[in-house]
Amino acid sequence: MKMSTIFASLALLLMACNPLGDKVTLNAPSDVNVEQTGLETVRLTWTNTSTAYDGVIIERASQKGGLQFAEIARTGAGILIYNDKNHSGDDYYQYRLTTYRGEQKSEEKIVNFRYSKLPVPTQFKAELGEDGLVLTWKDNSTGEEGFILRKSANGEAFKDWKVVAPNTETVTDSDIISGKYAYELYAFAGEDRSAVATLEFDNTGTPQVKTDKVTPSWHQVHVQFYLQDDGGFPCEAGICWKEDGSRGATVNDCCYTYPAKLRTGDPYYGSAQGLVPEKTYYFRPWVKFDGKYHYFSEVSSALLAEPQPYIADWTDISAQYDMPASIKLYKTTTDVTGRKVNAWYAIADMSQGDLELRTFKTASATKPSVAAKSLEGAQIIINGGYFGGGQSYSYVMDQGKETAAGVRAVTRSYYADANKTSTSKSFNITRGAFGVNQNQEPSVKWLYSSNEWAYDTPLPAFNSGPVLKPTDSYPSRRHTWDVYSAIGGGPIILHDGHICIDYLTTKDKGNGGRYVGNPELLDDDIFGPSVRPPRTAIGHTADGKIILMVVDGRDSGGSKGVSLDELARLMKGLGCVNVLNLDGGGSTVMCATPEATILNKPSDGSERAVMSFVAIVAK
Repeated sequence: MKMSTIFASLALLLMACNPLGDKVTLNAPSDVNVEQTGLETVRLTWTNTSTAYDGVIIERASQKGGLQFAEIARTGAGILIYNDKNHSGDDYYQYRLTTYRGEQKSEEKIVNFRYSKLPVPTQFKAELGEDGLVLTWKDNSTGEEGFILRKSANGEAFKDWKVVAPNTETVTDSDIISGKYAYELYAFAGEDRSAVATLEFDNTGTPQVKTDKVTPSWHQVHVQFYLQDDGGFPCEAGICWKEDGSRGATVNDCCYTYPAKLRTGDPYYGSAQGLVPEKTYYFRPWVKFDGKYHYFSEVSSALLAEPQPYIADWTDISAQYDMPASIKLYKTTTDVTGRKVNAWYAIADMSQGDLELRTFKTASATKPSVAAKSLEGAQIIINGGYFGGGQSYSYVMDQGKETAAGVRAVTRSYYADANKTSTSKSFNITRGAFGVNQNQEPSVKWLYSSNEWAYDTPLPAFNSGPVLKPTDSYPSRRHTWDVYSAIGGGPIILHDGHICIDYLTTKDKGNGGRYVGNPELLDDDIFGPSVRPPRTAIGHTADGKIILMVVDGRDSGGSKGVSLDELARLMKGLGCVNVLNLDGGGSTVMCATPEATILNKPSDGSERAVMSFVAIVAK
C-alpha cells in the first residue's frame, strides 16, 4: 500500500474519533436561579443537560446601562454556580446564559433580577411551637431599617402582616389554625427593598368532630357538635340518618346540611325532622373535606311523644248573636296544665258559600270594634299580625290586593360567648301566614316578605346562628302562593296536624344559647316554654273550616294565658291541622256582631288600636 493512502486512511479514522469535527446537541441552561447572598454578591445557579460541551457563557445587562449585554464570565463544563460581585448599585439586571462548545452555542436563557444594597434574607424556615408557628431566617443585611412580612392563608392573596425591627431573625405567628400558609419576607431601608424570600407551610390534617349534646322534642331531634379540627379549610357539615332507624347512614339517606361552612372551634347542629315518634334513630355527623365525606361516631335518640290535644268543655254561645248558621261561636273556662284559662273560638263553614274571610289593614291604628262596624257584613273580627310605628310588620293581602309586606329581616341581640359578651346582628327570616284562595280554601305558608316568596318550610334561622338567605330552592322550593286574602303573623304552631315548634336550645340558654325551635325569631315575650301572654290564633280543619281563637292572659278575668304549644294543643283539640299564631298580649281581642261586642277581657283593660284585622264576613 502506498504511504499516501495510509495517511489518508489514518486521517479519516481520526476525524471519526474526534467529536470536535461534528455538531452535537447543546441544551440551554435550565432551572436558573439568581439570589443576592451578600451586600455585593449575587449567586447564579443552574442545571445543564448537555452531555458534551465546553462550559457556559454568562452575560449581564443593566437597566441603567440600556440593557446592553456584556460577557462577564465563562465557566467550565460541569460548573453549575457562579458568584457575581461586580455591581454598581441599586439596579435592575438581566443575566443571559448560553451553553457553548467551540464556536457552537445553545439557545439563550435570560433571567431578570433586581440588585439591592440589601441582600435577601436566607434560611427562611417555619416550625410549630407552643405559641404558634415560629418563623426564622438569616439576616444578611447591614443598615436595614427592618423586615416586612406578608401572609397568605389557604390560597388567598398575600396581605401585609408584620413589620419587625432591624437585626431580627425570628417572629411567631400565633394566629394559625389548620390550613396552608405562605409567607413573604424582605428587608427594607427607605425605598430600597431586598429580594423576597418565600416560605410555604402546610398545617392541614383530618377533620375531627366532637358530639356536644343530643336533645329530642316531639318535633325534632337536635344534635349539636363542635368542629375540633377543620383539616385546614372551611368545611361543609351536617348529620344523616336512615328512615328505618338502622345504622350506617350516609348523605344519600336522610340528610341535614348545616347552612354555613365551619372552621375549627365552631359549634354546629343537625336538625332531624319527619321522624316516627318514639322510634330510635342513629345519627351520624359528617364533614365534607377535600371533596370527600368523612363520617364520625353515631349517636342515638328518639322523638318524644307529641303532647295530646286539649279537649275542653266548650259552651255554644252562638244563639246570643245574630249570625248565619254557618258560623258557630263557643266559650270555655278550662284547666290548662293546672291553670285557669278563658278562651273563645268561632268556627266558619266556608263550604256553604255565604261567608268570606277578610284580612285587611287600616291607614292608622284602629280599635277592632271600630273596624268591625266599618266593614259591611262583618260577623266575627279579631286582631291581625304584628305592628309598630304606625305600620304593619306582618303580611296583609285583602281580596287580591297586597296592602302590607312582611318583614324580611330582624335584628336580634345575643351573647357571643360564655362570658356573656352582648352582640347583635340582622337575620333574614321567613314568617308564617294564613290565607284563602278565591274559593275560600285555606292554607298556611312561610313567606319571605310576600306571597311571591312562599315556602313549605321555614328558613332555619336561630338567634346567634349564621345569617341565611332564601333562594329559589332554599329552604324549600320557592313558589307563588295562590291566595285571595291572607294575614301574616308567626309562628306557625301546627302544620299538617303536628305541633311544629319546640323549645330546644343551641346549648344552655342561660349561657348564651338560643332556641333552635324558633326559626321565625319571635321575641322572648312571645316565645318560650313559660311565656303565657294573651293569644290570638287562626287555623283550619282538614275539611276546610276556619277557626278563630282568642285566649286571655296576664290574669285578666282570672285567665293565666297559654304558651304556644298549649295554644296548638287547644286548636288541635278542635280538629285543626294548620294554625298560625297572631299578635297577642294587649292586642288580643274578639268582637261579635251586631254591635261589635267584645267577647274577651283585653289585658290592657280595654281594646288596643291595631293595624291589621281578620274577619269572617257574610256575603
